[in-house]
Amino acid sequence: MGKKTARGRGHQGGRKPPKGARRFKGGRVAPRAEQLHFPDDVQAVVCELLCDLRLPTTTDMLARRKLEKYKKEPRKVLKALEARRRGACQEAFGVAPPTPPPVRKEGRVRLNLAAETVNCKSGKRSRGAARLLVVDRADDVTKLLAKAKTLLKTKRAPRVAYVADTGLELRDTRGVEDGTLVCVSDDAPAPEPPKAPEQALELGSPAAWDGLALTATTPREGAVAPSREEAVAPPREEAVAPLPSPAENRGAAPVRIDAGRKAAMDAIRERLPAHAFRARILDAVRANRVVVVAGATGCGKSTQIPQFLLEDAAARVVVTQPRRVAAVSLAERVHGERAERVALGEGSVGYSVRLDVRRSAATRLEFVTVGVLLRRLQRPDGLADVTHVVVDEAHERDVLTDFLLVALKTKTLPTTSVKLLVMSATLDAGLFASYFGGAAAVEIPGRLHPVQHRFADACARRVAEAATGSRRARDA
Repeated sequence: MGKKTARGRGHQGGRKPPKGARRFKGGRVAPRAEQLHFPDDVQAVVCELLCDLRLPTTTDMLARRKLEKYKKEPRKVLKALEARRRGACQEAFGVAPPTPPPVRKEGRVRLNLAAETVNCKSGKRSRGAARLLVVDRADDVTKLLAKAKTLLKTKRAPRVAYVADTGLELRDTRGVEDGTLVCVSDDAPAPEPPKAPEQALELGSPAAWDGLALTATTPREGAVAPSREEAVAPPREEAVAPLPSPAENRGAAPVRIDAGRKAAMDAIRERLPAHAFRARILDAVRANRVVVVAGATGCGKSTQIPQFLLEDAAARVVVTQPRRVAAVSLAERVHGERAERVALGEGSVGYSVRLDVRRSAATRLEFVTVGVLLRRLQRPDGLADVTHVVVDEAHERDVLTDFLLVALKTKTLPTTSVKLLVMSATLDAGLFASYFGGAAAVEIPGRLHPVQHRFADACARRVAEAATGSRRARDA
């Protein structure tokens, strides 16, 4: 047998304790704690999921572009965030973050080289045609300028090389990308002053949904040019003028109406079943904050009830529709029934759908989609001038309509004086009335058209009899 070797008491099997391990009494060594690691693949998947969750609720265009970039390249984003976190930690402890090393590429680079000359009289710069130049990467531009003289066939070698897109002088060719347009001349161009960012109307913002247009910046003919103080004044916060309140509408000039056409339309309106319930509906609206109207298809609730509210008092009514086609067509129909001598949107009737708005200061009845009204509810003054909100086609129970009803019940009704009407064709009035705490309910019956039953056998027999009679008459 071989010679036995003594083993230490602090470890078993002849293994050495890990470096820096903690020792207890008796020579026992504490187990080594392994560092937790979150796999990079899982981090990338979590980053993509977070981007998917944030994209539908983000309206800022810059934020959306960043999220889309994060989703495409999650690994690069995670590395950048980790470097930023480490830099922030070092700054918190008074340590400056390390500067990233400059990118130093080796080999050759292919550049588009162009010569730029300056006119001595006018001072204007003119750029010649670009030529392909292949040069070795170096820490200076000496070789680049020497080859530029030969390639461009100039009398003397240029002194300065700069990037055409940025106007920055080129000191070396280590970090230049292939295909970059480089200009050479005797002096570098003067840097242009930075342009002030222009205030644009962003799609999806509340101002875009409310106005979809900015104030005109070009003066009209005969208009006085603004002074220097007005030109340098900061832009106003609101580019779209707010809609007038009902009190201001009372003093507005009345819209001209075609009397003959109005009388013909009134005769058609009186034949609708909803016209017989006009007084009952108005009494229910005056006595209650919420009214539920159940009417059969064709009774005229979508076109007549908003007009009842408009004709009863100086009100501003907003009617929601689940689809933009319905909102536009109903606005055109109501505009035709009111027989105003102005275009749609310039009188008392208008509509607002996505990327299409027709309304003016005189508009008091507006047909909108559910999404447009939800956008307005995001602002504290979204319904500041509205007196009645009519939610039509509530029986469809889509997500946006249900969410709108919840928002109106929990946020709008307790804090404003707006009155709500919920209308539908096939609606369980008791369900919606109980949801709004015992709201008043009005049911409008539909009208039945006479229907005659004709069977195929009888039709065939009559056709045969008619053919026989015509043959007998011809023979006679």
